[in-house]
Amino acid sequence: MFKYLLSKEEFDALTDEQKAFYKESGGNYQLQIEGMPDIPDVSGLQKKVDELLSEKKSEQEKRRQAEEAAKKAAEEQARKNGDIESLEKSWAEKLKARESELLAQLQEKDTSLHTLLVDNVAQTLATKLAGDAAPLIMPHIKSRLSVEEGKLESLIRLVIRPHSLLMI
Repeated sequence: MFKYLLSKEEFDALTDEQKAFYKESGGNYQLQIEGMPDIPDVSGLQKKVDELLSEKKSEQEKRRQAEEAAKKAAEEQARKNGDIESLEKSWAEKLKARESELLAQLQEKDTSLHTLLVDNVAQTLATKLAGDAAPLIMPHIKSRLSVEEGKLESLIRLVIRPHSLLMI
């Protein structure tokens, strides 16, 4: 099997018949394939994309800093003028943003705790009931477990749903 690109050492190890299929290109040897279109060098494009992305990030950071500076200046102006309503509105916005951030973190932790608790109890029950075949019944047990949170502890409850029987 032929490699598309060979180093000088790899090229020197080839037989003369195999060397005829390769052409030197930039210190390496490239396999010559009839009908294959020339693949342009895209490294320049990649550099330009990276440059534009870094410019975009820096502009976004500058914009964010300018917005923060404008908000601080507006707050200072409101303090100097004694404008209580705008100060109160500003603090309410900050409080609401922080509250939503903390609620999102709490929800994420609750979801993680729920998953860990249910998986742990399901694994324990499945192992006790089925031994080596625990992976087979684990999904069925997990679907019937629910977490009920109390003041000091969480309780895992097994919900047994009656199955309807079909009469034929």
